[in-house]
Amino acid sequence: MLAGARGQVWRHQPAYWRPAHFHPEVEINFVSRGWAHIAVGRRTVDVTAGSIVWFLPGQSHELLDGSPDLELWVVGATPPLADAIGCTPHSCTIGRSFHQRLTPSLAAELLDRCTSTVVDGTRSSEQIAASILRSAASAGATQPEPTRWDPLVARALRCLATAPVSSRRSLARVLRVSEAELSRRFHAQLGVPFQHYRHRTRVMEFIDRLGQGQESCLRAAHEAGFGSYSQCLRAFRQVVGCSPRSYLQTGRPTLDGALGTRATDG
Repeated sequence: MLAGARGQVWRHQPAYWRPAHFHPEVEINFVSRGWAHIAVGRRTVDVTAGSIVWFLPGQSHELLDGSPDLELWVVGATPPLADAIGCTPHSCTIGRSFHQRLTPSLAAELLDRCTSTVVDGTRSSEQIAASILRSAASAGATQPEPTRWDPLVARALRCLATAPVSSRRSLARVLRVSEAELSRRFHAQLGVPFQHYRHRTRVMEFIDRLGQGQESCLRAAHEAGFGSYSQCLRAFRQVVGCSPRSYLQTGRPTLDGALGTRATDG
């Protein structure tokens, strides 16, 4: 996304292709023409014209293949914008399914909004992104049956939203499943086991705190949910592949590359 943007809409181009990756933003891919094979976590979904796929913060995804006439639109929103428009990762609207086929009228409406960004430029992109995400989150799906979220994972995400410092053990106890089962189903849905997903989201929050001007790495680590800075440092190295000091010196482009190569670890 453009620097400083809270929401953005852009049309996919081959040059934009990235390997399996994840990021802090809520994102949907909307196919308006052709078809695409998209990896979502450890699943692969076939997305046809008039369909959307949701990606949550920290969730691995990758465009694997597409038809020659593929027209795919990417719509993203930062966590603050997603919260403001009711498209939080733990919301019931997103939690119903991650792959939906829209009604023809809504698909045509979303295409009009997407193409308008070409005319209006990036200034109105945030408003258009918000309206598209809001409509997609509240949309009913047509046949075929949408691909549903694992209900256990959806419940776990809602629990984490209210108690982000929950350990795997305490969360498994609340959900009445074993820790191994919780991690396995997280891995299947989101691409990584629970512990790795929690590390991802906390590291992204830590980075966001630093980006907002927090000068103390220790305080930023605590605000992101880490029990200590040493715990944050271990998680940061696991997720990003370098220390926070190295990240601060090299900047975000290095982080993006690291996230792309480590998206399917675990």
